[in-house]
Amino acid sequence: MIVSIDIGTSYSSMCVMGPDGKAKPVDISTGASMYGSKYSLPSAVFVEDNGNVLVGQAAMNSRKRKPQNFCMEFKRNLGQNIPILLGNRSFFPEDLYTELFRHMKSCAEKASSQPIEKAYLTHPASFGKMKKEKILSAAKAAGLFNVELVDEPTAAAMSYCAAGLVKDGQTLLVYDFGGGTFDVSIIKYEGGKFSPLVHPDGVEHCGGIDIDRLIYQDMLSKIDSDMLEQVNKNPLNRMRLETQLAELAIKAKHHLSSATSFEEEIQIGFDMVPYSLKLDRLNSMAAPIIGQTIVACRRIVQTAGISISELSSILMVGGTSRVPLVQEMVKQFAGGVDTLSSIDLELAVAKGAIGFYTYVRQVEQKEKDQQSDVEKTERLSQPPCRIQDDKEADKKVAQGYYEQGKRYFEGTGVPQSYEEAMRWYRLAAEKGDIQAEEGIQEIKKLEEQQRKQRKKEEALKPENILRHYRDHADDLILISSKNGGGCKVTTVMPDGTVLSEDEEVLKAGLYDIVSIGGNPWSGIVGIKDNGTAVMITAREGTKDLGWTDVSNISSCFMSGLVAGIRRDGTVVATSFQKELDSWRDIVSLSVGYDFIVGLRKDGTVAATGSNNRGQCNIEGWKDMVSVEAGSNYDFTVGLKKDGRVIFTGSNDNGAFNDVYTWRDIVNIKAGNNHIVGLKADGTVVAAGRNNQGQCEVGKWRDIVSISCGTEHTVGLKKDGTLVATGYNPNGRCDVSEWKDIIAVVTSKLNAASQDVTVGIKKDGTILCTDFRSKMEYHLFGEDKLIITPMPTRTLPWSLF
Repeated sequence: MIVSIDIGTSYSSMCVMGPDGKAKPVDISTGASMYGSKYSLPSAVFVEDNGNVLVGQAAMNSRKRKPQNFCMEFKRNLGQNIPILLGNRSFFPEDLYTELFRHMKSCAEKASSQPIEKAYLTHPASFGKMKKEKILSAAKAAGLFNVELVDEPTAAAMSYCAAGLVKDGQTLLVYDFGGGTFDVSIIKYEGGKFSPLVHPDGVEHCGGIDIDRLIYQDMLSKIDSDMLEQVNKNPLNRMRLETQLAELAIKAKHHLSSATSFEEEIQIGFDMVPYSLKLDRLNSMAAPIIGQTIVACRRIVQTAGISISELSSILMVGGTSRVPLVQEMVKQFAGGVDTLSSIDLELAVAKGAIGFYTYVRQVEQKEKDQQSDVEKTERLSQPPCRIQDDKEADKKVAQGYYEQGKRYFEGTGVPQSYEEAMRWYRLAAEKGDIQAEEGIQEIKKLEEQQRKQRKKEEALKPENILRHYRDHADDLILISSKNGGGCKVTTVMPDGTVLSEDEEVLKAGLYDIVSIGGNPWSGIVGIKDNGTAVMITAREGTKDLGWTDVSNISSCFMSGLVAGIRRDGTVVATSFQKELDSWRDIVSLSVGYDFIVGLRKDGTVAATGSNNRGQCNIEGWKDMVSVEAGSNYDFTVGLKKDGRVIFTGSNDNGAFNDVYTWRDIVNIKAGNNHIVGLKADGTVVAAGRNNQGQCEVGKWRDIVSISCGTEHTVGLKKDGTLVATGYNPNGRCDVSEWKDIIAVVTSKLNAASQDVTVGIKKDGTILCTDFRSKMEYHLFGEDKLIITPMPTRTLPWSLF
């Protein structure tokens, strides 16, 4: 039995190949649903007290009873290695997908009474290698061993092709607006083959659930503040209210797909709060989100070097594409180009993926036929050769094969000739020609070099660099010069090369770097892709730390203490190694001035080092999703799965007491002596020492990420602008004029005068606030003098 599985953020679906070779959807429901159909399984998991796992609608039906045992939308967290605590059990996102796969596998085998021979799993085109590996490991754990991955745009295009809506020679734009992500691709269908014209684009956190959250926030705003305050006193009641609002938000969105108004009552205890939403109001709220998808469409068309009118048609996929405003805005973008949405938008990807089985075999047969024609032509062009059974005849034939392969290999040098040369060399090798084996190895070596070059070129495309920095802002760090005066900016590119203002770093010639950390008194520490670590120090230059198999590092800018996580979950460090030898299953680290805290896979925390202020008193901490160590003051702060925050360590005059009242926190950052929390609704809270105004964040709105300097705080807003507060000599926090920022990082150096903010813009340039208005750099062999008005200077390189 051949099956396909579309793994979605909100819903997943499955198809089997019928006797006629066509896709047939599988009933994978686990209960009657007010949303979707029996072929759409909510991507949701609920863990019962006895450890039993419920999936789909059965999980949705149980979420109100114990919200803390429920999880959905975990596709967005895939590959982050942050444990998800459900009841008494801990999961990674791929573990939850294993539960979904197990259920779907069981449904398919029961329906057909046959085992699954092969499974095609779909994924967003933007998924990288790590996320793909996580999906494959989840499938294997569920008992799906023969698995092939298919990108969603290709699967969607094949679904339209099977419906007879795609013709040979057409250029197609696939508009895939799902529950959690938006993907757009431009695909050429020619000669029976689908091939992308350009690298896929999209918006990673943009889907139907983001529209749901807007409705959720609108509902929340209609509830009296005193009533909310009473609910918030009981975390379980708060979670139940959130569950109710989340379900009503989805109901409202679906209702307004065919109506102009929605009315419902929100139950809070014995009280009923009326709520109404008009279609015009929903459209005004959702328009900015949908607008992001149109911007991505225009961007990919421009990148492909074509006009919109050159598209043959736009293929719409994904449940969110049903929203009337989405249809309207896409048609406005398309102009006169056909916009197709006539197939089942939710099942399009799963149905298309099942057709991949037939499609691959058709392509292979066509290539085989073409190869056969080439071989026939080659045989006819060769002089007749009489094959004898003696070794001498074999040698002559082998030599002929070898010479033929050599001509191909040394001739045109295009990839097609490598394949042809390889074929002739193998024939020669079968006849015992030793030189042919050398030729085969030479071709393999050349192909590997080209593969690496293609990988590097792909990594350095502008859209991939921007995606890299959106997802990994910590790859941009600040270090100080040899004598601790002034800040130097260092950043690792997605291909593993390093850009830096620091001459010592440049002279080191770093490459293949996957992670970096700063040491203000020495330079930087770089982890290479083979797991080894090098440190660039002012006194000793570049030295090998002797670490192996390390994949990530953390460091303290104050003391220079550096620690790294090995791939097996153990830890190495430049100090405290004896105590660290017993640590296991560590997924993240944070390093303080003279202590280290680590988050384990099961949500508990480990700590070692100086405990003079109680900063290592973390016994009993559990259900944690992240921990932060104070960079100079001795404290540790942790974020729990339920959005609450806990604290231990130096707390002079109770400055940090407020953190215990925080709720709905999704991210925390620690400065020198203050803590900042980002809330789910985009607001920010802060606690601790406020001598420089670093905690004055109460009016911030629409924040998507936060960063803390020694005594200042910076927030990146949804629209790409920045807000900042705190210590501001010579304009440290004057970033209000910055636009189009996608990532921001701040320094945490010992002297407050060295607090600096650095931001990366959409066009790849890097902005930096600095107390120096005139500097000379020596980068890449070029002398550059930069003189710019305070407080911002543009660094002397661009990312592309």
